[in-house]
Amino acid sequence: MRYLPPMPIQGTQFQLPSGVWAVRVDCTGTVTGEDAESWMSQLAPGCPFHGLPKLVITDLLEHVHPSTGSAFIRNRKSDWAQDWIAAVVTSPTVRVTANFVLRAVRNEKHRIFQNEGDATRWLDQHVHEEAP
Repeated sequence: MRYLPPMPIQGTQFQLPSGVWAVRVDCTGTVTGEDAESWMSQLAPGCPFHGLPKLVITDLLEHVHPSTGSAFIRNRKSDWAQDWIAAVVTSPTVRVTANFVLRAVRNEKHRIFQNEGDATRWLDQHVHEEAP
């Protein structure tokens, strides 16, 4: 049996404190452009994470390959680019990359945080701005 390491980007559905469904995105190790493309395919219409607000956790992210940012920027017209995104980024290097990508995709509904509690509260508060 061949060992397959875990994917560096994994999503898990969860409920925000208000009951709204969201996806927790855990990023670990090294993320490449191929990893980003694979992740974005899970955000397409008809897929389980499509349209959900995102809580991105990067505490265990060690390196972001240059092709990763390019992959996200190439797909900036996808639906995911307009979702609410709260990212927990503690590494200065990852913060630079995250800021660059989020500016390039022109998503006004994102923010970067130092801790998960603040990110979750902000995301929970803002997902209701578009509720009917």
